[in-house]
Amino acid sequence: MRSVRVVLWLLALWLAIAGSAYSQTAALQFVPITPCRLLDTRQSQPLQGGQQVTIPVQGQACEGLTGALAYSFNVTVVPHGSLNYLTLWPAGETQPVVSTLNSYDGRIKAVAAIIPAGTDPHGSIDAYATDTTNLILDINGYFISGTSGTLAYYALPPCRLLDTRNGQYLHAQETYSYPIQGSPCNVPTTAEAYSLNFTALPRTGSLNFLTAWPTGQPMPGTSTLNAPTGAVTANAALVQGGTDGEISVYAYDDTNLLIDVNGYFAAPGQANQMALYTLTPCRVLDTRPQYFDGQYTVQVEHNNNGCVVPPVAGAYVINATVVPHPTLGYLTLWGMGQQPSVSTLNASDGAVTSNMAIVQATTSGTFMAYASNNTNLIIDLFNYFGASLDGDYAFAINGYQNGTPFVMAGSVVADGNGNITDGVLDLNTGSGSPLSGTSLTGTYTMGSNGVGTMSLNASSLGMMLNFHFTLSVPGQGQLIWDDADPSPRGSGVLAMQTPGDFYPPQPGSFAIGSLGADSSFNRYANAGQFHVINTGVVGSGSEDVNDDGTLASRGFTGFFQGVNTRDGRNLATFTFASGVNTYAYYTIRQGYIFIVGIDALAANDPLTLGTILVQPSSGFTNASLQGTTVDELTGLAPNDGSPAADVMLGFANWDGNGNGTFSLDENNGGTITQQQTSQGTYSVASNGRVTLSGFGGSPPILYLTNTNTAFVLGQTNSVAFGNLESQSASPPFNNLSILGTYLGGTINPAQSPVVDSVAYLLADGGGNMTGVAYTSGPSGPGSENLAASYQVSSTGRAVLTGNPAGFMYVVSASKVVLLPTGNTPALSVFSTGPTN
Repeated sequence: MRSVRVVLWLLALWLAIAGSAYSQTAALQFVPITPCRLLDTRQSQPLQGGQQVTIPVQGQACEGLTGALAYSFNVTVVPHGSLNYLTLWPAGETQPVVSTLNSYDGRIKAVAAIIPAGTDPHGSIDAYATDTTNLILDINGYFISGTSGTLAYYALPPCRLLDTRNGQYLHAQETYSYPIQGSPCNVPTTAEAYSLNFTALPRTGSLNFLTAWPTGQPMPGTSTLNAPTGAVTANAALVQGGTDGEISVYAYDDTNLLIDVNGYFAAPGQANQMALYTLTPCRVLDTRPQYFDGQYTVQVEHNNNGCVVPPVAGAYVINATVVPHPTLGYLTLWGMGQQPSVSTLNASDGAVTSNMAIVQATTSGTFMAYASNNTNLIIDLFNYFGASLDGDYAFAINGYQNGTPFVMAGSVVADGNGNITDGVLDLNTGSGSPLSGTSLTGTYTMGSNGVGTMSLNASSLGMMLNFHFTLSVPGQGQLIWDDADPSPRGSGVLAMQTPGDFYPPQPGSFAIGSLGADSSFNRYANAGQFHVINTGVVGSGSEDVNDDGTLASRGFTGFFQGVNTRDGRNLATFTFASGVNTYAYYTIRQGYIFIVGIDALAANDPLTLGTILVQPSSGFTNASLQGTTVDELTGLAPNDGSPAADVMLGFANWDGNGNGTFSLDENNGGTITQQQTSQGTYSVASNGRVTLSGFGGSPPILYLTNTNTAFVLGQTNSVAFGNLESQSASPPFNNLSILGTYLGGTINPAQSPVVDSVAYLLADGGGNMTGVAYTSGPSGPGSENLAASYQVSSTGRAVLTGNPAGFMYVVSASKVVLLPTGNTPALSVFSTGPTN
């Protein structure tokens, strides 16, 4: 008993020390390889206890690692006796005060680890063992700055792929192949490698080793885990998919096997893609001396240990260590939702046990732990996966130059390494945009807080365009054009494109909403609906128009040319009774398109920037509006010759039978009117056009894009325009309804003096909010610190005091919209960094 206490005391002493180590902020993507044995000191000299050793990696036993900036290892120790701890870290850096694994009873043990490369020519790593041990290093992949052929990470809810206890166990020294893609865990066929957790349940008293590798390739001379004592043993691994996406497994001795999946690696360019960012290792949790069982919330962001954790992490790469009291059946770690039927590690023999895990982050910067029995838990954070600008992105901006409106849309290709390798731009200030588009190249930076900068060189226009942007994990963001008056400024939307969808709209029904200016540069907006009868051919369409308060409706036909597969751009023409208007359109994905007018401004050819969204094939009825929606509108109130931005944010409640109510907050040039209420009736046409009656005067027209989602077109001379979207979160609400890191910015500025901004906000769920805003105002770019308090009502409406001040509405668990105070207001849309 005394020796056990001494061991635990040494562990506590070691793990309690604070230290510093590496931190690397570049976005890294994965390159999987067939597992390869890099080092086996049994063939040479063991690591001597108390001595530091440098281990070259690149240009050694495993080929193809040149340029790697981090490695995915399987680390195995064969101690010569008790091993207090082993630590691995990048060569040339200070030894971090964390451990990679422990083997107090001297057994052979393995653990997965993702370790950055050192800065020497061999990308070396350093190793330190407290006691003499042999060390085996197997490598199954590496990370580099994003280039062609690298893979992004996509998180999944933890899911059990295989449990041989329900079927055929692994017979000794036989090879088995297992499908990973498809059911039961919905791993897509695009996945090329997997983040897995293997658990072995030996059947014959011990398991010498188990190896996993891509099906169709020869079995490598490596191991994935060892269970020499016969205890249930788990280890994580990144494994490349082989033939038909399958993996192969070989066990030296009879064993049952569990395989759980928590994510996969696939080509960049899909929503929710993430890149690896390395950190200074840091302890975010140590429950000692208070052990627990059952569920426990691990607070990663805003932790009490002084760890600085980037707020936009979508998944954490952690090392979990349990100190059972006295034994632990299993530990499960997961991010959002219900506890999954998986395990992360096991310590049924009471041994101190570690395992690497990639755990999805919640919107509040936490993850969950469940212990089947009493245990202490230690969590060290080593790396994280977060949003990266890598792949194809389209953008759309409304703005002003010297008081005159302009519209702009474009697309860029980011290489994941700070370069815009290709792009195209349509900028229309009223004189038209080049029909071929303007080519772009440039550079960008991406901060760990989700805020980036981008510089685009439009050489044919003699312009350098500078932006700030925010990007959340789902691949959606906001951006502002940094400049000072009288140069152009504006704000808008940044969206990841899906290159596989770069083709014209397919047959079906679509809604369209656009905002801009008429030939006198007065405010102009329209909303409508059209049918595509053959690929790209518009057979019939109709729209409602508000031109500076003059209302009209008109029909049209049209044609979308084939999309350029390089940037998702091509031309479209709409034919009206008054003539033909030409547009450039940018495909985000099928059913989601930006469209911008590129003709010179004329009486029948306004300046417009809009969005096209596919409608459901079933059409619409009054039941298509039912429940609570959030209404977001921006207009320009005449104010007796002194126009002012008129911004509204509110709730509408619909009964599904033609009756509804509004409650709106409004900021008209600094005059705040709170919770204006009205009621009326509505009628939904089968094409999604909604007419409203009552509601206090001249209600807007809606064009539904889906249930409880619509473009909104005002019918007064303020030319209000915006969106209606479902409040998908369920009441009642409270301050915890706004919790975590939010990224976003302004949209649809209504006049030139508006200060465009992007920002990140950190909400603590207790009514306090901080952050930083990056601005582009009349005098030029700037930044400001944010600090506000908030109080959320049961409806999801929050009152904010401080900076920002105003009203914030909860749209969903991951989205809020802000209506600010001030004389020149603009709505801001914010989404949480981690994906839901």
